[in-house]
Amino acid sequence: MKACLEKLDNNAIHAYREFYLETNSICHQLQSDIFRRQTEKLVNELVKSSDYAEEKLETIAEKSEKLLEAQIYT
Repeated sequence: MKACLEKLDNNAIHAYREFYLETNSICHQLQSDIFRRQTEKLVNELVKSSDYAEEKLETIAEKSEKLLEAQIYT
């Protein structure tokens, strides 16, 4: 790579550097977008899981209450 760059004139080196920096910037933006989407998906899954757990805990509480009431009246 070094040998190739040494043969370039200033305009070509400038164009190369601009292209290289722009490519790195685009790559970073794409990686950030992927990370954001994955994080959003995980958060949504956590919300669903916590909602499910809350529903189950409420069901357990209701059934426990009914069992206690049944024991009191027997």
